[in-house]
Amino acid sequence: MISTRHLGARLYREIRLHLRPLLSLHVYFAILVVALLAPVTGWLLTATLYLSGESMIGNEDLLRFVVTPAGLVWLLVSGSLGVLLIFLQHAGMMLIAARDDASRATSAWIALWQMARRLPVLLELALLQVGVHLLLAGMLVVNGWMYVRWMFALPAMLVTRIVGAISRSRCSGLR
Repeated sequence: MISTRHLGARLYREIRLHLRPLLSLHVYFAILVVALLAPVTGWLLTATLYLSGESMIGNEDLLRFVVTPAGLVWLLVSGSLGVLLIFLQHAGMMLIAARDDASRATSAWIALWQMARRLPVLLELALLQVGVHLLLAGMLVVNGWMYVRWMFALPAMLVTRIVGAISRSRCSGLR
């Protein structure tokens, strides 16, 4: 079993070994995200306006748009792209932190190339994860709506029952 002192020393050595490639990957990835995120964000916002059929969207209009089928597809696409960026950054950091069979450290360029090769699989994973989260959110909304309806219907049912019992007791007491 490794002691805490040895673990700290080993961790320090690994960080020193991978510091330059990790910082390089961070800079490359930040440039890539800024170069890709600005046009994609503009495209997604333009698609929101086009799909909603409005020239301007307020908060209520946005909420109404999101619950339409086109809005759900828009939410799936935009959420998947955001999650994909997170997956790509984490995959690059893991590729750099892992060593190959010859115990050589991976450079940032090699990590970027390997991330690009794995892009379809990561995109599929992001679509799956966001899709499942949207389904779960839909189920949560439906369950919440049913709970609220039940909570508002319960006092009305109790009052109706109590009033009915009182009126029956008055009718039976008059005989």
